Amino acid sequence: MMSRDTAPGLDGIPYAFLRHLPEEGVSRLTEIFKVILVPGNIPTDWENYLLLPFLKPGKDPDAAASYRPIAQSSCLLKVFERVWKARLEWWAEAQDLLDPLQSGFRKGRNTSDVFGPLVCNILEGFAARQYTAVVFTDVAEAYDSVQPPLLLHRPHSVGVPSRVVRLLASLLPHRKIYATYNGRLIGPRQTSVGLAQGSVLSPLLYLLYTNHLSRHLPEGVISLKFADDDISRPWPIPARGTPPSTTCPLGDGGSP
Repeated sequence: MMSRDTAPGLDGIPYAFLRHLPEEGVSRLTEIFKVILVPGNIPTDWENYLLLPFLKPGKDPDAAASYRPIAQSSCLLKVFERVWKARLEWWAEAQDLLDPLQSGFRKGRNTSDVFGPLVCNILEGFAARQYTAVVFTDVAEAYDSVQPPLLLHRPHSVGVPSRVVRLLASLLPHRKIYATYNGRLIGPRQTSVGLAQGSVLSPLLYLLYTNHLSRHLPEGVISLKFADDDISRPWPIPARGTPPSTTCPLGDGGSP
């Protein structure tokens, strides 16, 4: 359960209400979650999201593209998503479903896991008197570009349990978006593309969605990823007549 209060969704149920449930209430809520998990259908009220636009730093407030939309959902859904995420995350890691070179949104990983190998590769190039070619990419509107039919195919193709795929199919294509204007509630508009900004599930789902991309790189090129940021580079190229190094030449005192 969340340790701090955040704004409730359109159902008006705050985290404070859930934190103060008696033991019997917690047991009933657990049973409800189990009932949802088995058939893979979420309550229709959980499909409703209130869209809140936040201005990006240094952007033009008069331009719609300057705002980051955050989808405010039901607190009950958020709790359910956290339970679901823990199970799906464990499954993905235990089954080695995630790209080993993906370091974003994963426990025990950080940017050092990306830049450490990159620096080593560059130093190996210096030692071998070779250039190291690097391409930095950042996916624009990463969550918004996710196509649910493709996303649903990814988990199913790697053996994620069918009930989990059914839950995703129940949640992703049927989100109803509301907004407020001059104190009035406007909507709904149904969206069938993208991932919900602010959902704890979205980062993991994005990793599953993009997990296969490294397989399409040319031979000899590897891709170091941190969420939707990518660094593509070739393997170290040794100097002529020299066997490839298997260690990082950090601190060897040599000069290129």
